[in-house]
Amino acid sequence: MRTSAITALSKPEGDIKISVGTLAYVNARTQLRAYSLVIKELKKSGITQAQLGKRLGKAPEVISRMLNRPSNWEMKTLSELLFAISGTVLTFSISHPLEKTEVKVIDPVGPAATTIKLSDLSNVQITRSDIKLETAPAPDFYGNTIFCDDIRLELEGKITYVGVYTGSLLVKADFPVTMPKFCIAISFAQRVSLFERKLKLFVFLPDDTDEQASVEADVQVPPELTPSGDPRSEYALMGSNLVFAPFVLEKPGLIKVRILRNGILHRVGSLNVTPISQGTTVPTAS
Repeated sequence: MRTSAITALSKPEGDIKISVGTLAYVNARTQLRAYSLVIKELKKSGITQAQLGKRLGKAPEVISRMLNRPSNWEMKTLSELLFAISGTVLTFSISHPLEKTEVKVIDPVGPAATTIKLSDLSNVQITRSDIKLETAPAPDFYGNTIFCDDIRLELEGKITYVGVYTGSLLVKADFPVTMPKFCIAISFAQRVSLFERKLKLFVFLPDDTDEQASVEADVQVPPELTPSGDPRSEYALMGSNLVFAPFVLEKPGLIKVRILRNGILHRVGSLNVTPISQGTTVPTAS
């Protein structure tokens, strides 16, 4: 994913003019998808750029320039490239990424935002006989994700996660599979001294590409959350629960949760959707 050009999109409404930045982002994403399609087909075919140039009657430097980076190709150019590479013919379809299954954001984990105190472990050393162990430095940002069937908010701020998946979601059915409900509980923390308000959340489903996630959302940092100068408060902890009802899995693969912070895409969790045969016995807890 190209994290330098990510923009929060909203569905056009009425006669409100679409911003130049939004149109530029949509065009750039389309160019990147077309370019990725051609490069992927070229690698799969095994032919060289020189061979492609001969098929199209173009000089090697022209082909090299065309395939150097995404650009505003004409439809004629895209069609000729794909056909010359492997006899591929373009087909067309459209998607409505802003009209996906409704994602309901319920109360954040615990309070809207809180701070936790962690001991500074960067200088802690443990010596045992002749082995010297040194604790790794604490990170500036970290997170984790719980995948489950339901999230229940209890009294006194407690939360119950029902049907938690650990590592894999086993599917004993043909794809696509529709689950009545599926929940993702995300929590993350960043060092107070390096606090960043502009965060973006991505949830990639198995059929998503690296350029387009099924869920893209700006993380809403509560205005009242202002990192204090108290050196004892080292991390600011936040979190959100996503509830999908229904939840459709088009194919097996990874469900990935990522958070974009300061141009870096952080991994905060993943779940492997794994198909199993009808005759397979799923182990149960004793």
